[in-house]
Amino acid sequence: MAGSAAILQNGGRLDGWTDMEILNSIYGGIMMKFRDLFVARYLHSDPEVRMKFVMNSNDAKLLRQMSEKDDDEKVRRAAAERADSLMTGQRQPA
Repeated sequence: MAGSAAILQNGGRLDGWTDMEILNSIYGGIMMKFRDLFVARYLHSDPEVRMKFVMNSNDAKLLRQMSEKDDDEKVRRAAAERADSLMTGQRQPA
């Protein structure tokens, strides 16, 4: 979910984020980029956040694009595997 709509979900929190994830992103040694507050999870600067998106996404077309263009090799590989399983109808647990 992009833009300010993501922040407005769940009483001002990023959709699906726990308090601990928010605190870790700010104070956990890896400073979250300001723009990460306003972009979709698949565009997040942290590969772990993008990996979480891959594991929960059912958008095979977007996953295929991520498998070709993501900066992180592990994210690309996971996106390719998830996209393949979705396209062949093999539903993997999210």
